[in-house]
Amino acid sequence: MPTTKPNLGFIKKFFTSRTKELEKKIQIQGRQLQLTERRFHEAVRERPNIYAAELNTRNHWEQKPLRDQSRHLYENDPVTRRVVDSIICNMIGRGVTPVTTGNEAVRKNVDEFLSKWLTTVDGDYLRENTLVGLQSLVVRSLVRDGSVFVQRIYSRGKLSLHVLEGDYLNVYITQPNPDTGNEIINGIEFNKDAKVMAYHLFERHPENFGAGKYGGRGPSFDTVRVPYKDICHIKRLDRAGQIDGVSWLAPALLDIWNLREYEEAKLKQQKLQSSYTAFVQDNFELSEEEREDFIAADDQSSLFGETTRSVQPGFVEELPPGKTITFPSPSNTLNENFVERCLRRIAGAMGVSYEIFNDYSNVNFSSGRMGFLEMNRHLRHQLESTVIPQCLMRISGWVLDHLERNGVIPEEHDVSIRWSPEAPVMIDPEKEIASVQTEVASNFISMKEAMSKLGYDFEKTIKEIKDSNQKLDEAGLSGLMYGQGGVLSREFMAKINKVPIRNVIGFEDYDKLLVNLMTQQQSDISDKDASAKQKEADASLKEEQVNKTAMEGEALAAEPSDEGAAEGADSSGVSDV
Repeated sequence: MPTTKPNLGFIKKFFTSRTKELEKKIQIQGRQLQLTERRFHEAVRERPNIYAAELNTRNHWEQKPLRDQSRHLYENDPVTRRVVDSIICNMIGRGVTPVTTGNEAVRKNVDEFLSKWLTTVDGDYLRENTLVGLQSLVVRSLVRDGSVFVQRIYSRGKLSLHVLEGDYLNVYITQPNPDTGNEIINGIEFNKDAKVMAYHLFERHPENFGAGKYGGRGPSFDTVRVPYKDICHIKRLDRAGQIDGVSWLAPALLDIWNLREYEEAKLKQQKLQSSYTAFVQDNFELSEEEREDFIAADDQSSLFGETTRSVQPGFVEELPPGKTITFPSPSNTLNENFVERCLRRIAGAMGVSYEIFNDYSNVNFSSGRMGFLEMNRHLRHQLESTVIPQCLMRISGWVLDHLERNGVIPEEHDVSIRWSPEAPVMIDPEKEIASVQTEVASNFISMKEAMSKLGYDFEKTIKEIKDSNQKLDEAGLSGLMYGQGGVLSREFMAKINKVPIRNVIGFEDYDKLLVNLMTQQQSDISDKDASAKQKEADASLKEEQVNKTAMEGEALAAEPSDEGAAEGADSSGVSDV
């Protein structure tokens, strides 16, 4: 029986045409999904504020769209990511460092523990971040989602911190707790005095289908009661009595979406204008009956999605008889004023400077510094009023409690931990430092206040200077000390005081050297004044001597004429005799 070879050309052509049809359908479905998503966000963003008249009468579905939009924009929109990351960098920077005060021996043990957290990942329950990384993660979740939880975990005698997103809070629970008699509102348990006693959290993330503990068997809706002492809830309080937070991006979402859609429309316009497409059309005329037949056939094919007209670069399409294509002529330029207004509104809603978008076209030193200072004040206020009291101060208590439990420090001690933010970046360090030096020299502020103003801890800095100078002395090097008139080296001070330099010189001798230096400077000034007065006295004495000599010369010149007159008188008298 003869065998027939398959027609490979036909098969290839069939699959090619089929592939193009599927690609078109996928494009249509993608556009429909994009349109549906856009309509959803448009419907959500036009909704009134979730806090409305009653403060806490909201459910999870009212706050969830805000979080979803904020997360979507943070992951896909460069403007949103730039704003959120700028807030993190300016609020946290290289980290809000812990500073201990109290007994020196106890402080040493506490500093060693905190230093280990700052340099290793032992403080993170998931072993992924140092303490600075955890701070950045908390602020990122706070700004983007509106709230975040930090739970302390004790495991094998070790203390660690676990950061949880706000989705873990089971906001569906609003009922009395039969075990404790407290009231649960939106997953937060309150006692009769309206104080928070516990949080009811999901065991796993309710929307996480990942692997392991956090969703290997799908999302878990089992709730765990976590006491208040073991968890801290960080959120920005915009109203008194507020129990949960809202995304910081909420007031800027409308402008972000408008700017995003405007740029997409402009991009499509430029793509369309850059596409060189040719259309071929017959020149013959059709009768009315033929025209109606063509129109009816085209409409019927469009109903079944068989024809989808699109413009592509280098595409040549034959138009059916009786149809033409007309393109509008919109503006070819981008409206920079609209873009700038949207960016300024977004920056104002988030409390940051417009210059974070790298537009310095209309900025000089003064305006740039004013904008930076205003942003720094705003973010420092949010840090001092939200992150430090609600999170970092609670962590301080957990650390001291952990060290007391393990006997590292005694139960009775006077050690406390406070948190020092990073020093703000200076735009012009020379001018700004000179301004602070003038304030200190004029006794307007103390040295401690000046160092705190620059973001440094006074006691820690003094100790570091003392230790560094001592190490330089031990190595046979001379450190630098600040005196009136600039930086004075110890060699220069020793030469003035005629004190021999030693490799190791006690810090108690510095005061004596400074007193001797001041005395020497004062004596030099007195010597200069005395020398000037002596020169004036010598000059006046010399002038008097010159005048006296001149007068004596005049007197001597006048004496011979008087003697000649006397001799003449005597001679006349003799002749008369």
